[in-house]
Amino acid sequence: MSSTPRYPIYPDPQWGDSPILANTATDGTGANVTLVYTAPTGGGFVRGLMVTPKGTNAGATLLRAWGNNGSSQGTASNNFFLNSVPIAAYTLSQLTATPLYQMPILVDGQGLALPAGYRIYVAVGTAISVALAVVVDAMKFDP
Repeated sequence: MSSTPRYPIYPDPQWGDSPILANTATDGTGANVTLVYTAPTGGGFVRGLMVTPKGTNAGATLLRAWGNNGSSQGTASNNFFLNSVPIAAYTLSQLTATPLYQMPILVDGQGLALPAGYRIYVAVGTAISVALAVVVDAMKFDP
């Protein structure tokens, strides 16, 4: 353990789109998952995910997020559950705001520090017609 503290001071937002096909595996495995974050050299600090529909989705779903140790996502023991958020059905409109869902990833109310190369994957529990935009609220550590 280092005697010099390290602080996450550089913003490092990363993003991606959710898959549209259902992934009913609850252990982070399966073909229908999307990588939305990779911790940079020196590690990263994640506070949460912001999620919004990119268009009309007639049905509701559940967005799940898993951490991964940088090894194969297809091996359950490499993954750890982070959180989930229910996403309501939505009809795109030019007159109303698009909903924004927040998925906190907190340890002791602070966030989650991840070693370099660790990843975050997301999946939906039921099929949707249009992907969800997922932005990871993350920071990287002072090198």
